[in-house]
Amino acid sequence: MNTLRLAHRKDQQKVWARQRLRAGRLFARGWRQADVARRIEVDPRRVNDWHQRWQAGGMPALRSKGPVGGKPKLDQRQWRELERILDAGPAKAGFDAGGWTLARIAVVVADRFGVVYHRYGLWYQLRRRGWSVHHPVVAARERDQAAIEAWRRRQWPRVRKRGTTTWGLDRVRR
Repeated sequence: MNTLRLAHRKDQQKVWARQRLRAGRLFARGWRQADVARRIEVDPRRVNDWHQRWQAGGMPALRSKGPVGGKPKLDQRQWRELERILDAGPAKAGFDAGGWTLARIAVVVADRFGVVYHRYGLWYQLRRRGWSVHHPVVAARERDQAAIEAWRRRQWPRVRKRGTTTWGLDRVRR
C-alpha cells in the first residue's frame, strides 16, 4: 500500500481530509469500498470507517472537525506581545544581568497575562513559533582582540604544521 507521509502534521491532515472527501464523492457514485481503497491508495479498513460515517451523515460527516486539543492559553495577540517583550530583552522586563531563561519567560507570562505555563510547555510553544536556544559566548575578560589578531598574522604562519602535498603517497612502496 502506497501511503503518503508528510513531514508536517498539518499537511498530513489536509491530505487525509482530501482523501475522505474524494472517497465520499466516489461512494455517492456507487463505488464499492474495495475499489475506493485501491483508487485512493489507503487501507481498506480506513475506507470502511469513512463509508460508515458517510452513510450516517453524508459528506458533512467526512469533513474535518477542526483542530484537536484544548484551547490555547494565550491568543495570537498575546503571543505577539510576548515576542515584543522578548525582543526588547530581559532588562526591559525588569530583570538584571543575563539573558532570557524559561523561568524568566514563565514569570513574564504569569505577571503580564495571568497564565501559568510549566517551563517544558512554554518551551514547546516557543519552539513552535520559531524560537531557539542560544548559549552565550563566554570570553575571558582579559581578552585582547588586537593582540590575538597580531599573533595570527605574524606567528601563526611560522608555527603551524604544513602537511605533505602528496598526502604521504611518496612513501608508498610497490
